[in-house]
Amino acid sequence: MDKINDELLKYYDSINKLSFNEAVKKSNEILKKLIKYCEKKYKKEIDDFDKERNKYNKKIKPVVNKIMKDLSELIKKAPISKKIDIIPASSYSANMNLPYESDVDVILAIKDLDEDDLLKMISYLSSNGFTYEEKRGTNNLANVHYVLSKKVNGIENEVKIRDATKTKPVILLHKKIDNKINKKMKKIVTYIKYLYKKNDNKKLYSSFKAMWYTALFKGIKNAFILI
Repeated sequence: MDKINDELLKYYDSINKLSFNEAVKKSNEILKKLIKYCEKKYKKEIDDFDKERNKYNKKIKPVVNKIMKDLSELIKKAPISKKIDIIPASSYSANMNLPYESDVDVILAIKDLDEDDLLKMISYLSSNGFTYEEKRGTNNLANVHYVLSKKVNGIENEVKIRDATKTKPVILLHKKIDNKINKKMKKIVTYIKYLYKKNDNKKLYSSFKAMWYTALFKGIKNAFILI
């Protein structure tokens, strides 16, 4: 795995020099190597980890359901007239979360989001228990979003306000992860994510995340390299 990790780090270090198509091709090549290696070496560990994760998910499911229900009710009373789509965007909704580290990430997709809409939504959510964190994704206009969060029974609920049109590639990416990646791949990739986090190598983990998301951007219109 060390050889693949070296290739992954080299990819991450050179990512700004690659075209989108080059990055997608390279990231998919590395992803296939990682999956093939880990499926063979860690088959039992992957299955055992998945069972443990499923037990944890069953335990937190009532809390997650309440979070989603409460948020849905909250958004029905939002102070703007534009349509707001609530889109799950977390590793939990994708069934790829790590036990005891799960949060509930949700995109609030608003068409033609303007500053007035944004300020009203931030004020509204803040008055209902959320804390405004920051503006993220500023290195690419197609990834700009505004983050608010709160904790419910120890589980973080992170809301990301996005322009539905400008950030459509990211929205489609999350829908693809949730609905179009097969269960076997999700099991293996989740375990790979666990291995990188367990080793506490932040650069390697960041490299893996960038590679994973960029690989899945294949076939999505107006996609870009995620760093």
